[in-house]
Amino acid sequence: MALWPTTKPALRARISSYRRTLRQEYDANGMWGDGYGKRRWLFPLYFLLGEDDEVRAYIDWYVANFPDDSHEPGQSVCWALILHRIGREYEALYRLVQAVDENLSAVAKVVDDYQGPYGMWGEELQHLDDLDDDLIAAMTGEERAWLTASWRSPAVIAMRQRHIAIGREVATLPVSPRRTALLEEQRALVAGFKPAEMPPLSPGDPQAWLMAGRKTTRVRRGSGKVICTTPDVWRRVSGTDHR
Repeated sequence: MALWPTTKPALRARISSYRRTLRQEYDANGMWGDGYGKRRWLFPLYFLLGEDDEVRAYIDWYVANFPDDSHEPGQSVCWALILHRIGREYEALYRLVQAVDENLSAVAKVVDDYQGPYGMWGEELQHLDDLDDDLIAAMTGEERAWLTASWRSPAVIAMRQRHIAIGREVATLPVSPRRTALLEEQRALVAGFKPAEMPPLSPGDPQAWLMAGRKTTRVRRGSGKVICTTPDVWRRVSGTDHR
């Protein structure tokens, strides 16, 4: 069974379903629940859809609402490739380096340069977070070439080598100032690729993506009945809201 929808209508339907659920969670609780990671899965869905206009608004919404979110490698690789498609090259490289930091071996397998085990956090490596084959198969030859060229660029090679060396040393250390300093250095390796400016990808309110496709209230004159509305709005208009 495919992990992702295989047609554009099905991809659009899945995206709309995730957006609707995220909106309902926020409307109900005033905060994001998203326990199973819909916000992250939208990156692969938009990557597979291959249409740039709406994904710009989605990325702006995600960045505005989850500035300190943890990522997973599939999300970051797809994010990098989406940015590469729309010409944001420095930002694309930054997101790819984030993926390397999150799971170096997963990115190494995508670019056919896996030489593990790398020895970080011990010698045993798990590959539960590897990009699935459908995502890799959806990459164009040009996209795979960009990933490989970025992976092999001198700056990324230096980052990878130091990242591995730090990971190997940290794996041998107890909690200590030395260990803390190494982890801070590892974070700085990624931060060094972050562009000084990352302007919005789309005009207007960054919350616009979440509200796209939301039905509006229409009241039939003289009847007091509400057509095409949500239950909350219906209760307010009809006077049955007892909260």
